[in-house]
Amino acid sequence: MAGRPLWDPSEIKAPTLIVVGEWDAGTPIAGAQAVFGKLTNTHYKRLVQIGEGTHLVFLEKNRMHLFREVQLFLDEPRSAN
Repeated sequence: MAGRPLWDPSEIKAPTLIVVGEWDAGTPIAGAQAVFGKLTNTHYKRLVQIGEGTHLVFLEKNRMHLFREVQLFLDEPRSAN
């Protein structure tokens, strides 16, 4: 398994929200965009970048932006495909 990914984003079928902080060194936006592009089997996906946030954005000053984005994602109506 050396060099092979542990999981394949194309296997995800559930609605998927990816949130990344602007200053997240652990998960840079390019990495989030790469995963987002590989989510080929979900019918609903969204990528959100939170400004001035790190990997711990849920504890930081812009955490309410994160909470709103999660709630919007959960509340958004979508068809059952």
